[in-house]
Amino acid sequence: MNITEWVRCPVCGNKTRLQLRADTELKNFPLYCPKCRQESLIDAKDLRVTVWKEKKVLCVATMGLFSGDGAGCSARLLKNTVQKLLADYISICLTPFVM
Repeated sequence: MNITEWVRCPVCGNKTRLQLRADTELKNFPLYCPKCRQESLIDAKDLRVTVWKEKKVLCVATMGLFSGDGAGCSARLLKNTVQKLLADYISICLTPFVM
């Protein structure tokens, strides 16, 4: 007999519509709670659920493969965002520490 267990929402603690068996493995699974309407990324193995604290986003720009404007727009947005993040990080790292 397989052991099953309901997955509970990490935000509100209510049951979701997902059941795990002992042999179920999930990786980066988007768990949706119908009660609080929140989505969380989870990993599950051996009836243990691990919640991702942050969402990881991967944007792939395929300008060489497709000639649509969407690829160019996403590439420019990604380039500007990365430049801004690096500039903020470098300015924080180079700020002198005063006692």
